[in-house]
Amino acid sequence: MKNNNILIAFAILFVVCVVAFTFLAPHFPFYSNPDDLERSPEFSIPQLTEQELNKLGPKNGLAELDWLPSNGMCGVIAHPKRLLESPLLANGQDLIVLDLMRLAMIPINMKNIELFLSCITVKQVQIPVQPGQPITPEVYPMPFVCHYIQLAEPLDKQATLNLFVPPNRGLPAPRMRTVAGKEVYDLPAGFSLATHALVFLDEKTVLYVMGDEEFLQDALDGKSPTGPLADRMGRAKISDTDIVFVGSAEAGLPQIPPEIIENFSKNNGLSETLAKRLWENFRAIQLILNFSASENDPLLTLKLETLKPEGAQELAKTVNEEIVVFRSSLRMPQPGDSVAATEEDWSKLGSQILDSVEISTQESIISATFRHFTAFSTYVSEFFQNRRRQLANLEAQQQQEMVLRGIFQQINPIRRYMIMYHDEHGHFPPAAICDAEGNPLLSWRVAILPYMGERELYSQFKWDEPWDGPTNRPLIGRMPAIFGDVRAYDPTRTTVRLFNSEGTPFGRPTLRMPDILGPQTTIMLAVVSPENAVEWTRPDTLVPCTTVEEYIKLFGPMVPILLFDGNNIAMPFDLVPEQDHPMLLERFKNMIEGKPIQ
Repeated sequence: MKNNNILIAFAILFVVCVVAFTFLAPHFPFYSNPDDLERSPEFSIPQLTEQELNKLGPKNGLAELDWLPSNGMCGVIAHPKRLLESPLLANGQDLIVLDLMRLAMIPINMKNIELFLSCITVKQVQIPVQPGQPITPEVYPMPFVCHYIQLAEPLDKQATLNLFVPPNRGLPAPRMRTVAGKEVYDLPAGFSLATHALVFLDEKTVLYVMGDEEFLQDALDGKSPTGPLADRMGRAKISDTDIVFVGSAEAGLPQIPPEIIENFSKNNGLSETLAKRLWENFRAIQLILNFSASENDPLLTLKLETLKPEGAQELAKTVNEEIVVFRSSLRMPQPGDSVAATEEDWSKLGSQILDSVEISTQESIISATFRHFTAFSTYVSEFFQNRRRQLANLEAQQQQEMVLRGIFQQINPIRRYMIMYHDEHGHFPPAAICDAEGNPLLSWRVAILPYMGERELYSQFKWDEPWDGPTNRPLIGRMPAIFGDVRAYDPTRTTVRLFNSEGTPFGRPTLRMPDILGPQTTIMLAVVSPENAVEWTRPDTLVPCTTVEEYIKLFGPMVPILLFDGNNIAMPFDLVPEQDHPMLLERFKNMIEGKPIQ
């Protein structure tokens, strides 16, 4: 988005839903006093009558919501597959669908999710005493989360569990138990709550629950839910919408300090008056998005219930005033590129956007709709294309960082085993185990097997026979997993190597730690690309390269290395400008040979 005017114009369309969603999001760092939730008069309002509820729209049956805990604060209904096929989103559907799954921390492929329902509640729970915390634990309101996920294809239980708890990451395996006749798998908990579980309801449906046992039981009781959240969610036509968001103040929304509202307004370019009046008058919200809407049909429908009729009138007045201000700002374009080719096009598009917003009130209900029109589709398409490129770059960066973390988690223990060898023998393992004539037979990796708990495997090697001899060759297939590569695992080949040519530390027969002049700058281990892996028992030689291109071919764009002092470094060879290549090559050569670095 390169033109601020269109951002401002578009902001008014989603001002209420953005503010509400931000305030309803399950991240609450701003509790000053949890007791305020009970004392505040805004949160002790009687339940609505059936007549009042009907003003929010026609009521559906709650058959699809039987899983929903009754004490929810806010909820979301989404159809990821439907969103993926939405003509309006085109190639940018990942902006909403992928971000929705990321927000929910759901690792399941969104293309396989047909229906996603989420319930969030806030409950006061006692946090167990943790190391470093006061002896008397305090009581805090905590966000509990329950996600209902219905998939298009039958579930593979073990594969699904592996998504939530990846194997070989050092995490405990999920433990299965039975609750209310359902298989409940307890997942490793990264917080102090009692329950973090995955429940298989049937062959295509799972629940993901974070909370306590009472909350889990509430999600599994099989009864139709009651309460303000369930009533409002039941008024959404689930099968005819792409996303529904519902929030209910009666269920216990947190108090928002004035400074939070002020900062939110400033950071998002919104009127502080609008944000303040919204929150002060908020009682419930229902937001429906339909990205499959035809021309002139509602793309967004929002109904917000205020605490009293005059609150709806005040809010509607403020919104209409903001629209006038935004409309006038369209006549003052700022420099920058835009979707439209000319200033006139910008003004026209902005006016169409504002014209598509309809605000109305009925007693305590303020309603807003935004109609779909062709020019807006063009604008959204370009926005999503730009966003998709940004996400692709970000995802590639995150993937690279995840791979590097995996590599470093792999090679750090190997250093520890080499240090253990050093402590016992007075020197590091030689780069190659040789015969009496000095012919290399086996790799240094074999020498550290006893320190890895692999004494039985170690004892089976024949020390006067080469790595591919009749006795040693069958042992190649028994490589310890720690030598494998996280990018492309091969049970016989490893990417963990060390520089051992003449002039390098491991180029000498026996290497002691005092021989290393600069442990904090000298390379101990390096991890090459999977294409350059070698048999793990084979005594191999790794020599410094003469060009950056050779290094990139050997390692890939990032060179993961472990220094003698135990620090990890990833050298970004592909990001270094060509004019700096000679300096980089010299620096890396010095790190390989253990020479002082200026």
